[in-house]
Amino acid sequence: MLWILPSALALFLLILIPAAFLLYVSLTGYELGFPWSDRTFIGLGNYRDLMGGSDYEFWVSVRRSVAYALLVTGGSLVLGMGVALLLHKTIRGRAAVTLIVIMPLAISHAIGGLMWKLMYNVEFGILNYVLESVFGLKVNWLSDATALYAVAVVGIWMAAPFVALFFLAGLQSLPRAPFEAARVEGASAWQLFRHLTLPMLRPVILVVTLFTIIDALRSFGAIYLLTEGGPGVATLVLPLYMYRVGFGYSSVLGKGAAIAFVLILLTMALAAVLVRLSRRPREA
Repeated sequence: MLWILPSALALFLLILIPAAFLLYVSLTGYELGFPWSDRTFIGLGNYRDLMGGSDYEFWVSVRRSVAYALLVTGGSLVLGMGVALLLHKTIRGRAAVTLIVIMPLAISHAIGGLMWKLMYNVEFGILNYVLESVFGLKVNWLSDATALYAVAVVGIWMAAPFVALFFLAGLQSLPRAPFEAARVEGASAWQLFRHLTLPMLRPVILVVTLFTIIDALRSFGAIYLLTEGGPGVATLVLPLYMYRVGFGYSSVLGKGAAIAFVLILLTMALAAVLVRLSRRPREA
């Protein structure tokens, strides 16, 4: 039992203690700029304010966070799988393609956000330059109607390389015998993918989906640099709203901590649903 002591100690110091302190702060009305000794214990007051329906921006941010996480997770899984299948084949220039694919992993969210903000620029962005040259159109990518999709594209661009590398490792670990037998029986490429590759990659897909959805729910830097949650509340995800409340215009750290705790619970709930759904077919 002693061999698990270091891990248990690290879990206690790095996760449980900060989580307990976060929960305690969320039960107070503490505001930045005031002495810690002036904090007032208000129990579930912050949670009542959030859940009671009076805080319109909170519920908007919950919906935006879920929508953003689903868009990024779904898009990165599809794109990552496609890239992994391409790299798994013997193609010319595979090393160069792999290098290009993993480049976003070496770019910080801040730099990536600024780069895409320039690309989305209405007047001199490269996307509008191409559209105007070909179709004579200009699109305000970060406007209210398209802002969430625009920032989701950035999230997919950042997450897809990680997903692709995971899937590529999974593909390379699959046994060849079932595929060779299926080819002898006349199975098509789609049938091989649907009936062999996907079922065998099920554990990898689950792990990658969990990691991606958790990372998407806590996204802050790129969205903040792209839109700061705007226009209006079009891209106001929970981490941005937490920042606004805890460190922005109101600086009510207690309420910001409550939002952070709700974000943790939301992440755990989505992860639990995903695990349950992934087990259901197998149990049947």
